[in-house]
Amino acid sequence: MEERKLITEILNTEDVAYTISAPHDGKITLLINQLKNDKRPLATVETEIVHELDRAELTYVEHLNPDPQTAMQLDINVK
Repeated sequence: MEERKLITEILNTEDVAYTISAPHDGKITLLINQLKNDKRPLATVETEIVHELDRAELTYVEHLNPDPQTAMQLDINVK
């Protein structure tokens, strides 16, 4: 799946910890956390990630702090 590879490349450049689900119902779910030594505000990390997803022309729904263990959740539409 081309989108999954692109998403992985984007997240690796952002220097975050993440888990990526297998495609389900036309979506991939990402759970993202900042690394412990990352001093950037979460808003900065979020802006950088969604900017890259927008550049890649991916559509998504984002949730900040969806639970106590996750900084961001993104549900990305895939083909």
